[in-house]
Amino acid sequence: DYQMMWRKVLEDMPPLPKMLSMIDYHAPNLIDIQGETGINSVGVIDFQDALWGLPAYDLISLTEDVRIPFEEKRSQTLTENFIKNQLSICVPILRFI
Repeated sequence: DYQMMWRKVLEDMPPLPKMLSMIDYHAPNLIDIQGETGINSVGVIDFQDALWGLPAYDLISLTEDVRIPFEEKRSQTLTENFIKNQLSICVPILRFI
């Protein structure tokens, strides 16, 4: 049965770490803070829906937003950096897949 199949898949999947996810993390909700540099130059608005979620959720929200063109190379670089920096998170998932 369909539900039993998914229960089995989810039971066998490694536990996934959770972190604060903004959920609405895309270009229209990011603002430039004048006079600041680096990460301090980016402000986030519209975060009332934030919740504990998977670390990659906000990355995908930002790089795959169809409303804002995002260079494929930049998306790929950000995703590769995420995987490299989150290796302990990604390896068990990649092995599962």
